[in-house]
Amino acid sequence: MGTSNNGKIDGWLAADQGIEWKQTLTVSFKDPSIQPRVLLFENRASLTQLVDERNVSTWRELREQAASGISSNSPVIAIQPEGYINIRKNFYLIPILSHEDILIGAHQGRLLRVATVPLRDPSAIGESYRAGIVFVIDATISMGPYIEVTRSTMQHVYKAIEDAQLTGRVSFGLVAYRDNTTAVPGLEYVTRLYVSPTDATSGKSFQSGIQEVQPAAVSSQGFNEDAYAGIKQAIEDIDWAGFDARYIVLVTDAGPRISGDPLSATGLDTESLRRLALDKGIALMVMHLRTPEGAANHAYAEDQYRRLSHITDIGNLYYPVQTGD
Repeated sequence: MGTSNNGKIDGWLAADQGIEWKQTLTVSFKDPSIQPRVLLFENRASLTQLVDERNVSTWRELREQAASGISSNSPVIAIQPEGYINIRKNFYLIPILSHEDILIGAHQGRLLRVATVPLRDPSAIGESYRAGIVFVIDATISMGPYIEVTRSTMQHVYKAIEDAQLTGRVSFGLVAYRDNTTAVPGLEYVTRLYVSPTDATSGKSFQSGIQEVQPAAVSSQGFNEDAYAGIKQAIEDIDWAGFDARYIVLVTDAGPRISGDPLSATGLDTESLRRLALDKGIALMVMHLRTPEGAANHAYAEDQYRRLSHITDIGNLYYPVQTGD
């Protein structure tokens, strides 16, 4: 059984599919260029025998053998990755299941029983790693003065990706949204997919899609807009399967229409949409343009968007932009 940040039960799993973790301590590896790579042993007896022998050459031989490949007759079952993985930038988890204080000669030491989940070689991951970033842009009339600035900013971002020669690793998409067209037919559409990250194979195709986005010619009903409809389309109508990292970036100056609002196209509340994204491994980021025109709407919008972009143990990815700058 697990709990969420508000104490509600998230789910259950069979006992034989989990491990007993009695403490919240974990291990992180030091830089192997400073300290020899750590060896992980299959059982306590093999490790304590080597500790008692205090034979440095044996440790060196085992490390060299493990670096070349783990053999079936070795007491070593794993070795620390060769390259340094900074846990602050690339989080990994090695929980300590139990520990035992021992003496290594005249010095105090500690044996750790840990659990690990082996991954592919980090260098191999890097060769195929791809990120998909989809911008969901408010295209209502109030965004008129800011759409061109948003367009220019997105073009600068894409150019930076091209200059870094990462266009094969990062793909961009674009969804625009307005509001309920039954209430205001002149809005033309509720949501529109302009560019899919699976199709934007070059900066030219992405920037062509950006140029097509224009603000609505008429006002919608009220200040809230149907941002959640735009996000939902980005989640469901885009094929995210080929992307290791998945981001949706909402750019808006207004609060969202949520469940209970008769003009909402989705009928979803904030938590339901957040979970819809997390179920597909998508992180939601919000750029909230706090324009003078929307001052009365700021508190409501901030509350909804902070909760929408919340990621457990990380925080929210809500970014207020004062005066819409």
